[in-house]
Amino acid sequence: MAGLPNPISLDQLLINYPTKELLFNYLDSNLNLFHRELYDVPNAINTEEYNNGCKVNLKLMSYNMLAQSLASSSMFPTAGKLTSWKYRNQYLIYELLQRDADVYCLQELDAQYLKYWETFFKNIMGLNCKFVRYGAKNHGCFIAYSLEKFEVELEFFSSINFDDEVVDTENPSIYNGAKLTRTCNIGMLMVLNYKNTYLESIGYVSTNKKGIIVGTAHLFWHPFGTFERTRQNYILMKKLQFLKQIYVEKDYTAFFLGDFNAQPYLSPYEAMVLSKPVRFDENKESFFYLNGSMEYDFQNEKNPFSKDPTTTECHYIPENISIVKQLETCFNKLPMRAISMYGHSYSKVDKLNSIEKNHMEPDVSNSCGGFTGLLDYIFLIVDEEDLEVNVGEKYKNLYESHKVNIKKLLQVPTLKSLPSNKEIMFPIVSGSDHFSLFCELDIHL
Repeated sequence: MAGLPNPISLDQLLINYPTKELLFNYLDSNLNLFHRELYDVPNAINTEEYNNGCKVNLKLMSYNMLAQSLASSSMFPTAGKLTSWKYRNQYLIYELLQRDADVYCLQELDAQYLKYWETFFKNIMGLNCKFVRYGAKNHGCFIAYSLEKFEVELEFFSSINFDDEVVDTENPSIYNGAKLTRTCNIGMLMVLNYKNTYLESIGYVSTNKKGIIVGTAHLFWHPFGTFERTRQNYILMKKLQFLKQIYVEKDYTAFFLGDFNAQPYLSPYEAMVLSKPVRFDENKESFFYLNGSMEYDFQNEKNPFSKDPTTTECHYIPENISIVKQLETCFNKLPMRAISMYGHSYSKVDKLNSIEKNHMEPDVSNSCGGFTGLLDYIFLIVDEEDLEVNVGEKYKNLYESHKVNIKKLLQVPTLKSLPSNKEIMFPIVSGSDHFSLFCELDIHL
């Protein structure tokens, strides 16, 4: 197929091109890929006038890399030989190299290739890394982070097995995700301290420890998984709240990146991002998905795509509505907000692909098996005690509210602008069915 490079295994690729520069130059000359712009985000104020000059420059990347076991020709009929790992691994590595991030949050990283990815990040990129998976899944989540900026010996690490976690309500019916299905979904959280030598290099001198809290997750994928995704989101936020109580916000800035498998107009997003108090029943579409997902018979399922949630009849069962209300109450008691980096600022650089229904997020980050939609996000997580706060107004200027300044955002193309016209997983577009997300920002100390 036109546009494909010569096939090569990941281990041989790393042997032949053992440095970042050699590897990048080889792939850059052999892959003819669709170019994505890295946009400069215009700032509302000149932050140099408002701070002491000490700022951490941080580059964050989130990427669902598509597990090889899922890269089948039946799921991606137009991808051709790109579904073969000997082609696809080159696309994935090139995407990672291009961004040169300080923190990579990756989902669907294959356990079978873990030692090669560890070699790539440690030996080629000079980063440290952690990997988690759970249950029968042969892929998991992965975080790699800069050893130039962060102290490896002071790292704190925690994995989250969603099937084993409970929601803190009085009614045990909401406790167990297995009420719907065991998902084997996982998340991970890390606390990374800034290296003293790095802080000195930017002119910051203090006895206070400072750093970031960073996490990633891959939430339940199923078309009828809206309730479970919302429950998993609550678990994530609760875990982050616990860490933020230990590592106080003035010294540690918190981020969560990942594949949430939820579009911005549905309950997982609205419970994290939109103004409180959350009232799920006020968003009729979201409420429909929540209740419909609780009726679905996962145990006797034959084909997950045999029914379409948008066309399936939904019965508003009192017991289910009560459980949804309990989850809603849990979110409303949680004194935290998530601020989407793309939702906050992407409209400043790409008005045509900032969608009002998506709360100004881009239109699509994933396309596969007949589905297209936005599933991936980079969130700044902040403490917020005021349940009535207008988040759009309060966080309009992130420098003034949280000393964070968004500098760059990677373009999320529209599907119609792609050479493939609609497919992300395509030889001259990408080696995954997801677009990566990338944000560069300054954190002022």
